[in-house]
Amino acid sequence: MVLKLDNLRDRSRDAAREIRRFIEDGIAKGHLSPGDKLPNERALAGQFLAGRNTVRKTLIALEQEGKISRHVGRGTFVSLKANGAAAKPAERKLAAEDIAGLQLSVLQTASPLDLMELRLLIEPQIAELSALRAGTVEIDKMQAAVDKSRVARTLREFENCDDELHRAIAGACRNPLFMAVADIITSVRTSGEWGMLKERTLTEEARLHHLSEHVRIVQAIRQRNATAARDEMEKHLVGIRDSMIKR
Repeated sequence: MVLKLDNLRDRSRDAAREIRRFIEDGIAKGHLSPGDKLPNERALAGQFLAGRNTVRKTLIALEQEGKISRHVGRGTFVSLKANGAAAKPAERKLAAEDIAGLQLSVLQTASPLDLMELRLLIEPQIAELSALRAGTVEIDKMQAAVDKSRVARTLREFENCDDELHRAIAGACRNPLFMAVADIITSVRTSGEWGMLKERTLTEEARLHHLSEHVRIVQAIRQRNATAARDEMEKHLVGIRDSMIKR
């Protein structure tokens, strides 16, 4: 009985060493890059004929050493600090959960005025590019958002139409990074602080004014007038920002 237990311990130690070697050698030789996802516990257990507990303990040790990062529900990834140094910019691979964690951290601290500063720097240029690239389908989406905002009965409905319009303009640029920015903007716009501020500033008169500005933006894009599209978007956003400051 003692012999069997000793054999089990030996196999467990051997498996742990093999798992560790697999990961450490992969990192050292460049087979595994920062941000790469590792096989799950079950797959590692099968690959190295190890118990799940052995796999788990090995991964915990590697995590404590800063070589991997483990995230419940997402998996295990090679740490961005693996191998003692950050990856070169051209080689760096950000794991999805690292990006998501960064976005969440930023979104939780961003104020409505932070958002407007970002929008003023980016959205006028997006509108300008949209005027050069938008096709009939994209322009129809913009017009549909404007038309729906005309009959919006609540602040939430109007805000949804507003967001739909700005996302359609970003989408017309056909650059996925612009849509990523649009996602961030949408996330902040749906926060409680933004909603409370809009309730105080978005009067019926302000809604009609925004609607007329939206009409001019879409018209400029439809006419392929990139300069007008940029200028109209900038005026629109400056007005929103100024109304927030006054309140």
